[in-house]
Amino acid sequence: MNKPRHEDGVPFQNLRCFSPVGCVAIVRSGAVDGRRAVSENQHGTREPNALTIDDHAPDVAFRFGDFESDDANLRKDSRMIRKYHERDLDDLLAAWAAASEVAHPFLTAEFLASERRNIPELYLPNAETWVFEDGGRVVGFVALIGNEVGALFVHPRHQKVGIGRRLMDKAAGLCGELEVEVFVANAIGRAFYAKYGFDLHEEKVHEPTGKNVLRLRFSPPKPAHEMTADA
Repeated sequence: MNKPRHEDGVPFQNLRCFSPVGCVAIVRSGAVDGRRAVSENQHGTREPNALTIDDHAPDVAFRFGDFESDDANLRKDSRMIRKYHERDLDDLLAAWAAASEVAHPFLTAEFLASERRNIPELYLPNAETWVFEDGGRVVGFVALIGNEVGALFVHPRHQKVGIGRRLMDKAAGLCGELEVEVFVANAIGRAFYAKYGFDLHEEKVHEPTGKNVLRLRFSPPKPAHEMTADA
């Protein structure tokens, strides 16, 4: 596949650099309870205010409107995958930075600072990026260049709720076959991609960092009727 090029004609360094990735980096956080707190305002009228926090509640966050939100369906409806918008940049960078600390502790501060600048200036304008929104905030994203997974990051506060897999499902649904590069030292990313079904294609050196990376490929399983026809 031909490498995309930056619009000024300078060869575009694809997103593998800001993600040899796969980073579904995770720690557990306290969850938001669906019940609204109620207090009296200065006129003596009772009204909803801040949300209550319950460390024993399910590990989900969701939007709150003028309704009681203990309903699991309402929680589900507020979590979505959608296209990236420029207004998402701060949340996206926060997810990238937090996940990178967990999955890429071997990368230098200088390299990460450079990548942070490149994300809005170079990478995102040349990628098709989808975000996972939870409770009105972007908590994860996947960036694609053709069938290349340039980036997959999930904020560490969102653990084991299937966000990374749902983002990969989106990418696979759009592209079918996928390719990605992941640092050998990124145990989190390697485990995620292996579980999803990626196979090793080659190992090489990532020139900007001098670290080894694995190039992986994913092919979706054939439909049952095609498997029967091949038999």
